[in-house]
Amino acid sequence: MSLDRARRLYRGAMTRRIRRHASCSAAARSGGCPRNSPDTRYNQASFRRSSDLLKHAEALLREALEFDPRHVDALNNLGL
Repeated sequence: MSLDRARRLYRGAMTRRIRRHASCSAAARSGGCPRNSPDTRYNQASFRRSSDLLKHAEALLREALEFDPRHVDALNNLGL
């Protein structure tokens, strides 16, 4: 298998994983998901950042700051 094909397969798998968690993210915003915490948002942002989904990562870091405006890791990753 070529390196390009392996990268495409990996990105496809990561995209499917993110979509699976999208419903939980929507529920979290309405308060219905048990993963409604700044640390969870930070962890999701870290995963997306490692998958080169930077806009999604930034949005999640900002959501983490909505829950806890002094979340040190989120502030650091946003460069604030």
